[in-house]
Amino acid sequence: MRVSADRDRICIEVWDGNPQPPAAVAPEAGTPDPYDEGGRGLFLVAKLSLRWDWYSTREPAGKVVWCELDAGRPGREDLMELPPLLPRRKPEWLSVRPAAAVRKPEVLRRVRDRMRGLDADQGGSPPGRED
Repeated sequence: MRVSADRDRICIEVWDGNPQPPAAVAPEAGTPDPYDEGGRGLFLVAKLSLRWDWYSTREPAGKVVWCELDAGRPGREDLMELPPLLPRRKPEWLSVRPAAAVRKPEVLRRVRDRMRGLDADQGGSPPGRED
């Protein structure tokens, strides 16, 4: 994350490792459901910023989403125009039975080997693991 500013604007840039374009909800779709797990980030960026966009990065691979905010302090009349706050989420507790332990060495070896194959597909071992 990088933040820079001058007297008029604040620029916020956020990098992530996913090279896919950000999926913004169209403004005509209305306000996202506050209880959804995703889809509110770019909605908030679009509502609160003067402008925003994104660009791809090569090293490291991914993208940067940026926005510009007005650096001026809002007056009292500006505060009256702000939309109401989104409701807070209430945590939900799920009752989940513990998984049964597998005690078959051949099955465990097969799972381990397949997991290692996934590591190889992703470009090598995870950091800190030397195989």
